[in-house]
Amino acid sequence: MKKKLFLAGMLSIVLAFGIMVISCDDKDDGNPFEGTWSGTASISGQSAAATITATGSTWNFVCTAATVNESGTYTYSGSTATLKSGTTTLGTATISGKNLSVSLIAGSYSGATGTFSK
Repeated sequence: MKKKLFLAGMLSIVLAFGIMVISCDDKDDGNPFEGTWSGTASISGQSAAATITATGSTWNFVCTAATVNESGTYTYSGSTATLKSGTTTLGTATISGKNLSVSLIAGSYSGATGTFSK
């Protein structure tokens, strides 16, 4: 009888552990913009390799050939993010499939565009 009770207790512990493992959150908040995106940017008519990195609610755009390093915050809704520096909206970033298209509409690099992928 004691052996059956011990086995039932062990089975309960294993079952509880299994349920805990299966139900753990993978911490994916569904933010499609997070990560580092690499591609080509067009700035003042010149094309160059560039990266845009988004983490949490901040972004950083780097194009070393054109000595560009812009950063700020962003908010997103669906597949479109609004890029800001302080209170100024600098542009938008839109995800289509596996690509990120960026268009800057204000600031020092107004008119710059780029297409990136992870």
